[in-house]
Amino acid sequence: MSINEENEKMSREEKSRRGLQELIEKVSGDFAAPEGLLELLQTMSKDEDLEELIAKRELESQKNEVEAMQYAEKIHDFLDSKGWHYTAMDSSGKAMLLGFTMRNSTVRLQIIVEPDACCERFNISLMTCQEEYRIAMSDYIVELNQPLRYGAFHLDKRDGEITYRYSFSYKGMPFNAESFENYIDACIITADNNYRELGKIAYGRFSDEKKKNWFAKIKQFAVAISQ
Repeated sequence: MSINEENEKMSREEKSRRGLQELIEKVSGDFAAPEGLLELLQTMSKDEDLEELIAKRELESQKNEVEAMQYAEKIHDFLDSKGWHYTAMDSSGKAMLLGFTMRNSTVRLQIIVEPDACCERFNISLMTCQEEYRIAMSDYIVELNQPLRYGAFHLDKRDGEITYRYSFSYKGMPFNAESFENYIDACIITADNNYRELGKIAYGRFSDEKKKNWFAKIKQFAVAISQ
């Protein structure tokens, strides 16, 4: 390698390190940053050959994107074979929205292929819980999630949105139509089976017995924190 080429490489690495350090500072204060991102960036900043590491990461990212597109195409083929209508949520086709009319509700299922995480996500948005009932909803969801085999219910305490979510990694795994349909069934049936009870809590429609139970819990909590 000539002196000029060596100098150019050192200059590129210096710029990369400065950019990486700025990104680390930004991510360190971002509570919404993906889990593990900060640790990854910090590890990269300590690597001696940063340029080579970045090149490897870019190549891996490209491979993940190709695999994600191929997996998304398999999903499209599967949905078409079932005759299920869906709406593309993005231009790449890696996010789809389906609607299912169930016994208790109309379930709107999002299917999202995530290249970076190499995973498939199923999201179902159910309803919005009123702010005054979110403590009760949190308590109920904890118990509701314990026996679930696939996925879990979530309550966003910022806006009260209640969702049902499930995800799995497809990295290096061939698409299996039977398993994929089972995942869909598990998600939409679980969400629908619990829709009515979740709705009662979300809008404060408690039975007299549950009201008494909550009065007792609130009293116990108030006594505990006042000591």
